[in-house]
Amino acid sequence: MLKELVAFIAGSTLYLVVLGFLSRSIILHFLGKDLEKFKLNLIHETSKHQFVFNRLYEKKLDIVSALYEHSVKAGEAVKYTVQMQGKVNTNRIPELEKRIKGFKEQYEVSRLWLDDDCCNVIDKLVDEHSIFYKIVNAAELEKDGLGKDWIGLEYLNLYKRVEEELPTAQEKLKLAFKNTIKSIKP
Repeated sequence: MLKELVAFIAGSTLYLVVLGFLSRSIILHFLGKDLEKFKLNLIHETSKHQFVFNRLYEKKLDIVSALYEHSVKAGEAVKYTVQMQGKVNTNRIPELEKRIKGFKEQYEVSRLWLDDDCCNVIDKLVDEHSIFYKIVNAAELEKDGLGKDWIGLEYLNLYKRVEEELPTAQEKLKLAFKNTIKSIKP
């Protein structure tokens, strides 16, 4: 009877070990399959999000870069006008106005991509009655007899303000550009 009991226990144990091994193998097989599916799905989703974010960063870099370029052109227009002390060749006025309007138009489409601090600085420059417009239109105003009361010392004061405010705006744009580059992760 002891032999039968030992044989029964040994047979049951062997049966349980085989059953356990098979169960473990089946469970690991299905878990491995699910894990592999999950890994592939995770890689796919990560790639998709990375692509979207890279496109957004690329777009922001392009926009901030274009706005900075327009700010340089507008600054050159103002500098030229001041150097001419308001006696700008009237044929050049449309080109100078175009540079300033180009900066304003680019800014209007770029606002979405800029932080509030940067927008506040630029808002002062691009207002319709801003220093940019006054300086570039000084020749027109003087020719029409409308600007005689402020061309001269006041004109130079306006230019000094542009000399202070435009570099501040450009620094904000550079900072926005650099921060965007830093936030791009490979």
